[in-house]
Amino acid sequence: MSKRGAVLYLAIGLLALGVRLVYVASLPPGAITESIDALGYDQLARNLRAGHGLSLCEAPPYYPTNIRTPLYPVFVAAVYTLAGERPVVVALVQAILDSVTTLWVGAIAMRLAGRRTGLIAATVYALSLGQVQFAGTLMTETLLAFLIALTVWIWMEFIAPHQNAARPRTALLCGALCALCALVKPNALALGAIWAAATLFALWQRTSRRALMLAACVLIANVMLLFPWLARNHAIFGRWYLANSFQGGLIRVTAPVTLAWVRGVPAIPWSPPVEAIYNELVTQTAARHGWTPALWCDIPPAEFEQHERQVMETAWAAIRPHLDIVWHVHWLGFLRGWAPENFSHWYHHLGLGEWSSIGVPGGGYANAIEFAWYGDWGAAIAEAIVNPWKRLSPVARVIWFGWGIAYAFGGLLALRGAWQLRHQPAALFGLLATILYTVFLPGPISSLRFRVPVVPLIAVLMAAGCGMHAVPALSLFSKQAAQANGLSSTFNRSP
Repeated sequence: MSKRGAVLYLAIGLLALGVRLVYVASLPPGAITESIDALGYDQLARNLRAGHGLSLCEAPPYYPTNIRTPLYPVFVAAVYTLAGERPVVVALVQAILDSVTTLWVGAIAMRLAGRRTGLIAATVYALSLGQVQFAGTLMTETLLAFLIALTVWIWMEFIAPHQNAARPRTALLCGALCALCALVKPNALALGAIWAAATLFALWQRTSRRALMLAACVLIANVMLLFPWLARNHAIFGRWYLANSFQGGLIRVTAPVTLAWVRGVPAIPWSPPVEAIYNELVTQTAARHGWTPALWCDIPPAEFEQHERQVMETAWAAIRPHLDIVWHVHWLGFLRGWAPENFSHWYHHLGLGEWSSIGVPGGGYANAIEFAWYGDWGAAIAEAIVNPWKRLSPVARVIWFGWGIAYAFGGLLALRGAWQLRHQPAALFGLLATILYTVFLPGPISSLRFRVPVVPLIAVLMAAGCGMHAVPALSLFSKQAAQANGLSSTFNRSP
């Protein structure tokens, strides 16, 4: 990169930092921990500092939790140790961290498609308002986005033909980073397998033995780093698992939402009908097994785990005859999860009032996607265009339609970018598999929050879609070096 290009690249990183610092400074007291999950992470960090372990309890006996993985609470506790128990300092650190993520995004895009694409990708990420918003919350998304972007960049380093000597060591680092992602948030559990598969895909054609060795390095490092936490959960809760998020998702979300549809009252997660069904499942299970429903801080961990397993069995028995509806609500949640939604947050943050009071639901775009999926285009157009145009004030109208157009345009650019990168299929596989897996896994609760960790990769695809021609990845390396090492692969083919 030229000196001028390097200065521009760093300027984009500073732009990202400035935007995030201004946003954090503008937050009212308490906003950083206003959600239930943020309060939980704050409590976990405080208990860690006080020597009470990874516990969500506010009073003795401080039973350990099985619903969170440890890395983000450790991150918050470390900041609290250095700067006092002030969530705003965590937000400032996350602002810095997310600015570094901007640089990783640019580096990934440069490696895939050249300097210009890298600068575009970094700029897109720097100005992404969803990333700015979550940098100011005490939740895992900013740290996870950083680690995912770093993982992809490291993967490209050991795939690059001129890095032959360092490959095994760097492959182990890639696998370790995938494990750290899972230790930040359990949803990232499959990343090690995804990037091990991408390694095989990239190097198999002429170096199958080396491809197997490097893919094994990714998986071995991933499993070895996760093993102590899995062993901890087995010792405390009697099961080998990363967290009970998947079990809890079945109990709290999938089963109640599915049963709501079966009963003819379709509802979204956490709504009163869904919560009523969840309570019904717990009550039925408690009556059957003779125990009283209790929270995790009220009974010993192993006993609480046993109760949850029994509730899960009840929930699974209830939805097993309706697996078609299970799939339906999961897929529908995935589709709705791509809808624009954080405009309501910014409307309020800019001092324009509460979006909920202006007559157009914040989930209107998601409703439009659902209607379109069912083929009811009239209702979809009414939700996305007609009703907002009639009911919104001029300012709200600009925000609504501007947000929708930006999302649609960004989605088209990302699709075009995927097509532009088709000549680098291993990297493209890794990017798409990570994005789609991360967004699809939450199903009915898929939303902006679950997209935030993979926005770095989406920004790369969007930037690739801005160019007329994708630049071969090896333009940043040396084709002669690749030939000398005998390492031709699908990753380094020219378009």
